[in-house]
Amino acid sequence: MTTTRTFNGGALCDVAGGLLLQSRFRVQGKAVFAPDADFTTLTVDLLEAWCSLGGEPCIAGLPDAVAADVVRASLPHLVEDAASPWHLHVLDHAVAIVEGDAPLLPALSGDDVIVMEPAMHEGLEDAWREECSSSNVSQGAYVSDRTHRLGMTARLALAAQVGPTWPPRGADHNGQVLAEGGNLVPFGSVYSWTRLVPAGAPSEFALRAPLLGGLTSMVVELDDGPRGVFLHADGHESVVDIGRSVRLVVRRLYAQDGVLRYGRKALS
Repeated sequence: MTTTRTFNGGALCDVAGGLLLQSRFRVQGKAVFAPDADFTTLTVDLLEAWCSLGGEPCIAGLPDAVAADVVRASLPHLVEDAASPWHLHVLDHAVAIVEGDAPLLPALSGDDVIVMEPAMHEGLEDAWREECSSSNVSQGAYVSDRTHRLGMTARLALAAQVGPTWPPRGADHNGQVLAEGGNLVPFGSVYSWTRLVPAGAPSEFALRAPLLGGLTSMVVELDDGPRGVFLHADGHESVVDIGRSVRLVVRRLYAQDGVLRYGRKALS
């Protein structure tokens, strides 16, 4: 029997000398992604688990099913080398890193899964499709694709400036540009939080907030010092307390100009 444990909200399994991470969400027994997850976020989660366990951050390449720019920005130390023995495989709402061919997908026990109602899942899928359509126009703060991409490493890899200062500033109070200061660890604690009712959610989330029953937003004090504002990962228990430890995971944020935008969210 395969042993599983929870990592970044997914089910992590040891398989074929490597690792496999699969979604824990189920609709009528069928595997589905978390409300803000996809193959890209699962891949980042898996590679973070792999590196945290001492795995070599060198893979043969990234599958076509993932947004390569998002994975690379989230994991700046990742090396892609066709000669690497470690291959990434996309499975049924799961990803694996192994030497060679794709492994079999282990079955999860009932205790390992998170059940979603069909109506909620279908509603969220429809909302994402509408949000990603070219006809959808944001009524909130517009961020151009260029500006979004320029900030990807800071947002996804928590790249900071000396101090450490995060998010990065154009200049300090003296007008001096701060030097790069490395990547912060994705751990912290809740400094403050609030629950946004569906009607009070920003327009970028207006299609999905009613289905989720609102959004939880929090100020997280990172273990490295700086504080930042993060949403709680969708679909997971979002009752949080001040001082509770959280991990920052890569998830879908919203879509704009027909492009999915990714960022870090808090998961307790």
